[in-house]
Amino acid sequence: MRGVFWLALCLLVSPLRAQDSLMIALESRLAALPDSQKRDAWRELARQHFFHSFKHPDSVEFRQAALAKGLLRATEARDTLLMAANHLELARFLPNDSAVRVLNFYKPIVDSVLKRDPSNIVASLIYASLSIEILKLGGFKTFLAKLFYGGLPQASYDSALLYLLQTKLEGEFLAMTYYRLAECYFGLRNHRDAIESLNACLKTEERYPYLDAYFKREARKALERYYAERRR
Repeated sequence: MRGVFWLALCLLVSPLRAQDSLMIALESRLAALPDSQKRDAWRELARQHFFHSFKHPDSVEFRQAALAKGLLRATEARDTLLMAANHLELARFLPNDSAVRVLNFYKPIVDSVLKRDPSNIVASLIYASLSIEILKLGGFKTFLAKLFYGGLPQASYDSALLYLLQTKLEGEFLAMTYYRLAECYFGLRNHRDAIESLNACLKTEERYPYLDAYFKREARKALERYYAERRR
């Protein structure tokens, strides 16, 4: 019973405080947990490694190591959405051909999840993020993907926007959601709503360790770039 209570406590408080120490504690106790609790522990560790990867956003080596651990734990938990979250972020540091294969692999999986559960907030956010990454590849990389890998999955800013607006209504992962909304609005050449979304990102409460701080930092940089270009 004590083991069940301890794991439940980790699942409740780890997104809010003491993330590093809880990760270490959970990793150290993993081998001693009964099999019935291991999947929940792997799933929580996959989440926390994903969050932890944003602790040092400028260190490629740190981010790759954290995301690789998150992907491993998500695979052990057989949680496809957590696998997608860690692997898609890891794809930023992979060669173009490997990144394209990752995008191609997860798009139909996330599509399938959303068909079964359209209100799944994590799937909606992953779908939108995946779509934006596909759209940001640019013409030449898209041409290469079509030439060597049969093309990329279909994606549009409009569909990504719909899923992000749904995520925003739920009030979860708001810093990331507002930043992704800004990317969509910029892609649609709607600069007014893009700037409003970036400012909204900066005003959100930081609920998720390192993740929220990262997207707020990116929002500040995007605003600085936008106003610098306007002054030219």
